[in-house]
Amino acid sequence: TLMEAAEAKGSLYLTTDYDFAAGYGTVFALTVRPEAKVFDTTDKAQVAEVVDRLFADYEDGLLLYDLRDAIAWAIDETGSVEAAKAKLAEELAPDHIREESIYDMGDLQSWLWETFEFDLVVFYDEDTALLLNAVEMAEEVEE
Repeated sequence: TLMEAAEAKGSLYLTTDYDFAAGYGTVFALTVRPEAKVFDTTDKAQVAEVVDRLFADYEDGLLLYDLRDAIAWAIDETGSVEAAKAKLAEELAPDHIREESIYDMGDLQSWLWETFEFDLVVFYDEDTALLLNAVEMAEEVEE
């Protein structure tokens, strides 16, 4: 059932493309509760707020291992904190989610929920989303 999947994973990727979803296993028809708090990755100001907080938490030593290591790698790879922030902003606001992304990192999903209480992440293409709080915000619908 949808609730079993939500409880097992905690988060669920959503798409309007049935065939794409079927490639990953069981497909559920669902709706997201209207009170879900949304992280809209097309909103540059919201993305900047998330990136700034992420780097502040990195500086304060508050991030979990994988997320901390990803920030450290981005700083080393780009050569500066500002360049790393720009790189992370791009990764947090992709055109679409069709392959591996930063959102596959469980530490990031947990951090977004714990820090901002985001339930849902929506992307530019509007046919994919990430439901972070699937247990509380997903409602199964009949097809």
